[in-house]
Amino acid sequence: MARWFHSLQAKILILVILMLSLGFGVSMLFTIEVQRRVLKDQMIERAKILASTLYKSIKSNMLEGRPDIARGLIKELKRLEVENPSPEEVIPHPLNRSVPGKVAAAVQAAA
Repeated sequence: MARWFHSLQAKILILVILMLSLGFGVSMLFTIEVQRRVLKDQMIERAKILASTLYKSIKSNMLEGRPDIARGLIKELKRLEVENPSPEEVIPHPLNRSVPGKVAAAVQAAA
């Protein structure tokens, strides 16, 4: 058996197996990183759409003279709990500045 390990054929076979393993491993890590970035971008885009929708809803209720509905929506938003796996604070008190400024100003004004 020791003689088989020292043959040129075995060394080439081991080298090929190692190179294939390394190639697939690097490819897998690259793919995972790309997918993670894509999912993060999609999540940010959905959050922007949601913030825009909330802003439009609050604005239309205020313009139509229904501040009670807007106030109720704002109170519901204050009860919103956000879960984040990273240690950073998602929504610092009173509001996260990543929320569009008009929404933040509207929520703070109603508080």
